[in-house]
Amino acid sequence: MTVSFVIGPNGKVSNAKVMGEPRGYGLDEEALRVINAMPDWLPGRQNGQNVAVQFRMPLRFGI
Repeated sequence: MTVSFVIGPNGKVSNAKVMGEPRGYGLDEEALRVINAMPDWLPGRQNGQNVAVQFRMPLRFGI
């Protein structure tokens, strides 16, 4: 599955959402929990200023 999220100018994760069809069995909720629990990132920089950056991260679950 792929999760889309934004790293804000302060390095915090926001606007996390699962891309594509719902998987069921609690996988969507667990993917969002994992993404939202990540530590702060280094923010993107443009012209010497911190900016928000959108990411798409593939996740693979082993069951």
